[in-house]
Amino acid sequence: MGATGWNYFVSYQADLAAALQRLRENVFADRQYLSGIGITRPEMEAALKVCGADTESVLRRFATQAADPRLPAQTRERFAALVQQFKQCDQSNASLPEPTTIQELLERQGESGTHSILDIVSVSNTSEFRAVSPLPTSKLVEVFGTEKPSHAQIKRKYEGNALEEYVGKPWEGIYIIAYRNGLPVEIFFAGCSGD
Repeated sequence: MGATGWNYFVSYQADLAAALQRLRENVFADRQYLSGIGITRPEMEAALKVCGADTESVLRRFATQAADPRLPAQTRERFAALVQQFKQCDQSNASLPEPTTIQELLERQGESGTHSILDIVSVSNTSEFRAVSPLPTSKLVEVFGTEKPSHAQIKRKYEGNALEEYVGKPWEGIYIIAYRNGLPVEIFFAGCSGD
């Protein structure tokens, strides 16, 4: 699957570790993470609904393609693999009880991760595995023209990939304090994790 980028704005508090932990608890409670071996059946159904299809009809079409002798063997094998992967994913996710703690979820996911801020466990002053660290002051000034960027500035630069160098390191992240009228109002967390 590969690593997944993520980002969040949260209300400012001086204790960054507490802000990170509160965010992690909220993400866990809202189940905004991947678990099991990948996409869940509800996620698959929601994605297919957007495309105007339902899961069962798509799986039937894939199974039909997998059995169609007019198609090249490699193509038939790919369709068969898709059907099998979905069935395994669906069974795997259905057989696992929901984790009751973040730690239980992280242990279950192992190196696959959750593809969310849950994979980040600490705040560090420097770039570190499974940690968020501040965007260096020199980079703040270079990217934003100020040490006190606003929410809108951060969002615009993040979406424009100006922070890619810092948020693209797997299993790491950054944080930036967002300001309004010279006062800190939010903390922006961004990074990527999972495999």
